Amino acid sequence: MKIDLNKDFETQFKQESWKGFSGGEILCGGIALGLAAVVIIAVWHFTGLPINVCVYFGIPVMVLVVAVGMIKYQGHSAAGVMKEIQYFLKTRELCAEMGERDGKNIRIFSMQHRQNKRKRGGND
Repeated sequence: MKIDLNKDFETQFKQESWKGFSGGEILCGGIALGLAAVVIIAVWHFTGLPINVCVYFGIPVMVLVVAVGMIKYQGHSAAGVMKEIQYFLKTRELCAEMGERDGKNIRIFSMQHRQNKRKRGGND
């Protein structure tokens, strides 16, 4: 049995500027090509290696820029992922102690461990 579901328009039919790429992806690709060209020319100028060998120095730079600009993780770009990580690191500590009743005992949940020290008397 085949059940057709509606497609999510945000992911299936994204806004396109040119050949399926969004404006930000086109800008990122242009920046990556420009940086690779700068690296290739700099390596060629300073080392005197042939241009076809210098291209191999520019490819890793281009790949890194494209990866940062185009790869999405759970719908977020690299900047969005970093923002989420910062938010998580800032809010990982509880600002209050929360309690839960468990019969007669009360258990307190918090980020800091408490040690209950009983005073020992002579009647243990």
